[in-house]
This record gives sequence, structure tokens and C-alpha cells, in this order.
Amino acid sequence: MDDYRSLTVRDIEILESNGCYSQSWEMIKVKPGFQPEFFRNVRFSGDVLLGNNSKTIALPGGRAFHSGIENAVIHNCVIEDNVFIANVHTTIANYRIKNHVVIENVGTLLVEGESSFGNGTEVKVINEGGGREVPIYDRLSAQTAYFLAMYRHRHKLIQRLEYMIEMYTDTVISFQGTIGEHAQVRDCKILKNLNIGPYAKLEGAEHIENGSINSVKEDPAFIGSGVIAKNFITSSGSVIDDGAVVNNFFLGQASRIGGQFSGENLLVFGNSVCLNGEAFSAFIGPFTLTDHKSSLIIAGIVSYWNAGSGTNQSNHLYKLGPIHQGIMERGCKTASNAYIMWPAQIGAFSMIMGRVYTHPDTSNMPFSYVIGNTDGTTTLIPGINLKSVGMFRDAVKWPRRDNRKDPVLIDRIHPNVFTTYTVEKMIKALALLRGFGENDVEYNGCIIKKNAIARGIELYDRSINFFLGKFLIRSIGKEMSFKEWTTSLATENKIAEGEWLDIAGMVAPREALHNVMEDVENGRISSLSQFRPIVCGIHFNYQSYLMPWICKQLEDRTGIHPKDWNVDNLKEFSTIYEQAIDFYHDLLLTDALKEFAPDVRISYGHNGTEQDRYADFAAVRGEYESHMIIGEIREYFQDKKKELEKVSNLLQS
Repeated sequence: MDDYRSLTVRDIEILESNGCYSQSWEMIKVKPGFQPEFFRNVRFSGDVLLGNNSKTIALPGGRAFHSGIENAVIHNCVIEDNVFIANVHTTIANYRIKNHVVIENVGTLLVEGESSFGNGTEVKVINEGGGREVPIYDRLSAQTAYFLAMYRHRHKLIQRLEYMIEMYTDTVISFQGTIGEHAQVRDCKILKNLNIGPYAKLEGAEHIENGSINSVKEDPAFIGSGVIAKNFITSSGSVIDDGAVVNNFFLGQASRIGGQFSGENLLVFGNSVCLNGEAFSAFIGPFTLTDHKSSLIIAGIVSYWNAGSGTNQSNHLYKLGPIHQGIMERGCKTASNAYIMWPAQIGAFSMIMGRVYTHPDTSNMPFSYVIGNTDGTTTLIPGINLKSVGMFRDAVKWPRRDNRKDPVLIDRIHPNVFTTYTVEKMIKALALLRGFGENDVEYNGCIIKKNAIARGIELYDRSINFFLGKFLIRSIGKEMSFKEWTTSLATENKIAEGEWLDIAGMVAPREALHNVMEDVENGRISSLSQFRPIVCGIHFNYQSYLMPWICKQLEDRTGIHPKDWNVDNLKEFSTIYEQAIDFYHDLLLTDALKEFAPDVRISYGHNGTEQDRYADFAAVRGEYESHMIIGEIREYFQDKKKELEKVSNLLQS
């Protein structure tokens, strides 16, 4: 308050001559640089602080206006330097408006009573019947939400995490909202109980209430035309637009909701896109895409998911209410009109087709097809997705599509297709298939044909060898002797060698995660500021965990730990790895070639000859030899061959 002064008689004369009014001019204080001539038709009430308004503000469309206020009602506000406010139809009440903010053509912008601005709102996810509520807050990560939603049986953990969030929420409760510097609010109707972050833009929103729009200069948030949103928190780089109607939700960094999407009780995390369809009680992990009008996500948890048109899940086994739920592990896809009746759990990177009623659990059969048959049965084809060039495309697209620009990344995302988690699942699948024998089998609500068993064994086995070989060969340094290399593999890590988990996009050892949970339960971790960096630390330690885990798997497969290998052992495994490289190289290129087959060119070259059809297809879709993905596949496997060749030369020398 030291910088502020009372209005002078001359200030009041100018304000009144410009149509301004106050019940008590004494309640208005101004900073040096205050220029009253740029305030017109403003009605003041309550305590008001006005800043320096000496600068001109650039507005869209090439417009420029001097900072100030016109045609507005201002009640109990702090308005900082060089703010432009025009045409507020009812009132701006109980706000701190920071430097260089633009507010134009707004109906109502107010804080009514005490507000936490969406913090502490309980979002009922995964189970419509309740019991998995996640209280949201400004810095909620996918991993923290996963702990809260999926470990309800650890009562003390949930109690303490909820208490930490409650303590944070108490710090943001206020009778006054904030609009951050350089934010812009235009053509909006009802804005109530909001905190709006710096550089955020709100344009044409219909009704936004009880929320925090977190935003940073590097990655502004945006809320656009026709949006109705209540009880929420959005993160930096997020977008809600095009008539979306959402309630009780959290939207992660660089995620988007739009196209008249509707939903309630949603958690949507980093880099996800939800357009046109609807979702209820859904935990939507990173890199999920649903963009079809007819698609529904309900009562489940997904991540890296791609929803086909007409995708639907249902919870129709009503007896004691909608208590059933489902899990699609990372990377699943649904074909057009795919339907699955919960409860069910689908393994990572699987494709669901048809109508699935048998409540399958394929969690230990990743990269599979799950096919609902017309007779009500479900067919499982293990590992068949491993031969799809789409898997390679997924592997390269996710890192490229990480659009988060905020210097502080909230979700811990491990975007690789092959990880310790998915390969460990393949190891389990391989053991299961080898134990099935040579006949058709029934497995967890599915039928597996005998020929699919044999094919699955080959695909899983080659994939495991490829993953293990890639990192083992990479660990051999150029100037390293064989003895130095085996010695470097002797380090044990019992945490890394155990089971691995995927917690909403982050891959981590079970024991490391359970140690964190125990520390929370025992009070050794007592605040969100302690909890978050420890979870992040597990994520960043992935590479240090990797080699002990690989060595343990190689010991299980060969009977000898790599630290005890001789040169012949390494040569033998190098041959196995080279075979896996060749197998995958040929498999993916063969699958990609199908995209250039004659029947794919149907509808190209309309009204022309067969030659025109080929030329039109090439002009639009490209040619096999010059296609970007084909080139990337070849380059990728050539690099693996070069790494292996260097090791072979070292072995010979």
C-alpha cells in the first residue's frame, strides 16, 4: 500500500466528467502513473486499488487502446498496471487483476464467497458407483491420481494423500480471485469463482465456474467458444473449445477437449485429445485419443489409447448398482463399433474388435487381438499386434507428439512401446503359451486357437530377445575389454529385478513404488512437496534400473548371469539378437507393403486408367520406397546392425 495514494480533487473531477461514479471516492487508491482521463462510465464500489495506466495496449485485429477502464462496474478489486477493461455488462467483483490483462465484452466476472477455485473437488473415476474418488489440485499428476484411485485398499495411504491435498487446498482458499499477467478474457458470459493464470486466453466461453485455469507464458491455456465447464482444474497448454460441456474434471498439460465433447467426472492427463464424443467416470491417461462423435468412455482407466468410431463400454450388469469397471492397459486400440462389457482387463497394446461379452482378462497377453464373435464367444490371438507396422509408428509418434512446453512437466511419461513393463508381460505370456500344449484352449474368458499359440510363441520370443539384445549390446563400450564389460554387469539391484508396473504412463519397479507408499503411510513423506520429487526420482532412475533387470532376465533365459558369461556365450546371444533384428525388419516391412497393395488403391485415379490410379495414389499417399516410415524402419534396424557389427569386431579382436 506504500505505493498507493488517495485520489486528488482533480482526479475526481475528471472521473466524474467522464461518467464515473463511486459511493465513496475515499475507498479508491491509485498508484503513480494513474491517468483518470482513460476511465469512462465506470461505477466503483468497495475497496478498489488502481495501478499505473500510462501505456497503450495492442488488441487483436490491429486495434490499440490506451490502458484504462470503460463501461464497467468494479467492486472490491485490485487492478494492477496497464490493464484494459471494456464493456462489462454486469460486474467484476473481488478480483486481483495483474499487469497487462485485457478484459473485453464480458457478462459477469466475480468471486462469490469463499472459494478454493476447483481445488479439492472430488472426481469420481473408474467406478460409477463411487469409491475411487480423486480430489484434484493445481499440480495433480497422473501418477498421484493413480495412487489415489487404484490403491483404495491401502486406507492409510489414501487418508494421508487426501490430507496432503486438503492442506494444499487450504492455502488457495480465498474470497478474492486472481487473473494473471497478460491474460485475455473476451466475449464471455458468466465467469464465476475462477483463478486465471498468466497468459491464459478465454474467448467466447458460455459459463465457467469454480475452477483454476493454470497457465504459463511458455504454454498458455485456452478456453474457447460455447464452453460450459464447472468444478475443474486445467493445466498449462490445455485447450477446451467448440462447445464442450464438462463437469467435475481435471485436464492435464497440452491436452484438449472440444468438438462438443461432453463428460462428467473425468481425469484427462498429458497430451490427450478428447473430441466429439462423451466420457463419464473415466481415468484418461497420457496420449489418449478419442475423436469420434459416437464414442463413449465410461467407468474405466486407459492410457495411450486410440478409440475407434462407435467405441463403447457398458456397465449393464445392474444388481447392486453400476459397480463394474474396466482396465485397458497402455496402448490399446478399439476398432470401429467395438464394444466391451465391463468388468474386463485388456493387456497392453491390444486391439479390441467386435462385441465382447465374456469379461476377458488378457493382462498377461499383451500385443494381442481380442475379438468378440457373433456367437458370444471371444477369440484371443496372442502377440499378433507385434507384427504390425503400426506398433513401430506408435513408438516414434508419441515422443514427437509431446506438446508440453511448460518448463515444469507434471506427468511422468514413458512413451516407449517396448519397456521393462511390456517385455515382462511378454515373458509371462510366453510361459503361459508354452504350457498350453498343442490344442485349442480356453483362457480367462477367451478361446485361443492352436495355430495362434504357435505363432504367439514365436512373436513373443523374438520380441523379448530383441529388447534384451538391444540394450545388452549397447552396454558394450568401444574401449572396453570383455572383462571390464562383464564386471560392469555385476551390480545387483533387487528393486529393479522384481516386478514392474505401469502407473498411468510411468513405468517403475513395484518395490520402489511400494516403498514410497509405505513412507507416506508411516509419515516419512508428509507433504506434496516431498511426495512429488520422490515419485519423479523413480521415473528418472529408469535407466539405472534397466541393466540389472535385463541381466536378471538373461540369466533366467540362458541359465547364466551375463557377469559370468564367456566370449562364446556373448557370441551365441549376439546370433540370437541378430536373428531377432532380421525377423523384425522383414516382418514390419512386409506388413507395411500391404498398405501399397492394389486393393488399397481402389478409389484413387477416379475416371482414369489403372496407370492413373497408381499415379494418383503415389501423388497422394507416396510410394513404398520413399515413404517416411519405411525409411525410418530401415534406418532403425541398420543402426542396430551397426551396433552389433562393432561388438562382433571387438569379439574377433
